[in-house]
Amino acid sequence: TRSRVVIASSLPSGVLPHHALASAVNHLLAGRLSSQLLAVGAALASQPRDMMDVMERLGVRRDEDQASLSRGTPGARVLTVDEHRLTVQPRKAFLPGEVVVVRNEARELIYGVVASVDGGDHEDDDTAASSSGDRSEAL
Repeated sequence: TRSRVVIASSLPSGVLPHHALASAVNHLLAGRLSSQLLAVGAALASQPRDMMDVMERLGVRRDEDQASLSRGTPGARVLTVDEHRLTVQPRKAFLPGEVVVVRNEARELIYGVVASVDGGDHEDDDTAASSSGDRSEAL
């Protein structure tokens, strides 16, 4: 068990208490909330009666199965909740590290992370890498 208690007399500029608490809870849960940290922070900032509604509005559901733990993880299949929100942005300039959705060799939608961006004006050259290192064209 973890029995460490951290007390902060002040937080760094721009870090709100609910963000710090969400990060601490995520740390205690070995990073299992990493992909949903924004939703957890927003829920912690809300009134207790509104917490679950806030989580659901941000795409986190109580009845999500184990697949929800892979949300946004490179190489994982895109969850239905995200698939319904996808938009094609052919002229968008991607940034390295940005989470994107790509099609794998089986034509399934998977999460990816932009590995690099061509320095030219060719947005079509943007690529994303899955967790296995496979490279795909961004949608």
